[in-house]
Amino acid sequence: MSILLLLVAIVSLTILVVVHELGHFWVAKKSGVWVEEFGIGLPPRAWGKKIGETLYSINWLPIGGFVRLHGETSEQKITDKKRAFINASKKVKVAVALGGVAGNFIFAALIFVIVGMIVGVPNGKTVVGVEGVSEGSPAANAGIQTENAIVSVNGQRVPMTGDFIQSVQEHVAQDIVLHVRSGLAVEDLVREVRLVARENPPEGQGAIGVVISDASELYRPPLWRIDIYIIEGLKITFFATRAVVIGMVGLFVDLSSGGEAQGVAGPLGIVAIIFEIFRRFGFERLLAVMAMISINLALINLLPIPPLDGSRVLMAMLEGVLGKVKNQKVEKYAFTIGMAIVLVFFVAVTASEVPRFIAAGSVSGFVDGILGI
Repeated sequence: MSILLLLVAIVSLTILVVVHELGHFWVAKKSGVWVEEFGIGLPPRAWGKKIGETLYSINWLPIGGFVRLHGETSEQKITDKKRAFINASKKVKVAVALGGVAGNFIFAALIFVIVGMIVGVPNGKTVVGVEGVSEGSPAANAGIQTENAIVSVNGQRVPMTGDFIQSVQEHVAQDIVLHVRSGLAVEDLVREVRLVARENPPEGQGAIGVVISDASELYRPPLWRIDIYIIEGLKITFFATRAVVIGMVGLFVDLSSGGEAQGVAGPLGIVAIIFEIFRRFGFERLLAVMAMISINLALINLLPIPPLDGSRVLMAMLEGVLGKVKNQKVEKYAFTIGMAIVLVFFVAVTASEVPRFIAAGSVSGFVDGILGI
């Protein structure tokens, strides 16, 4: 089972990177730039087939993917000057560079649309969502689970946590009848649950032993109203992107002031998070996490640091100031230095994660440490 979960995590991460590369690939093709190879995974090559002018390959290292453009640098042998990336216009260079970023944003929005179709979209009302259940508590013994929704107490609707807490407190040490929905959507199955609220619960627990929050009530429009799902998916993508940007700004502020990077995951951490989220919560939550990682990947690539896509946008803009030949030299050295820095950072982050993983003793403990749970 663990091997299967690990495989799911690696495949999920690979899909995110391949989507990014597909963005570069599609824009390059449409712009007339020769794409020599589109690869899934990293070399050495396991299999390859040339279709038209492009070699499509599957490689042995199952980490991401890549697009190899004709004439990406002045050092490469150029046989078709008109279709070499290095000779493309500034507009085309910027478009190709941003194609991967666009691919990740579009993929994230598509995932949120799919998740909406599965779990529902907000209907403007609130409901009491169950975020956790204490072991051995009345709620646990009654079969209440995480991600359930509590609709009513003794027949009285409780749309918010305050209503629920007040109603339970009024019936301490008494039999209570709860109507519990299997999920947050109004179409989900509702069942009746009977339990007794504790008068003196253990420290840190409530009368029935649930962790609750105000959650948006959901509904599932008919599929022919795809516009509702698309609009909601775009809204979630926007708010998720804003949240990631705020988080990144906060991270840079903390680091610049000598603080520690909290909630930051490297390659090992990302795979572990995907692994653990899928194990704990299943496919729907895995999709949402993939969308968030896709947004992170898009925003990180906008940074003007070689070899990230943002650096190519910057270099294309500088080309008009420095001239093409001089700009190519600057880009060459910047790319080499930037790649070295990124590789060192990659190794350093991974090296720091290994002892943390060992100290945690499990994937769950490691992920909880990253997420601050």
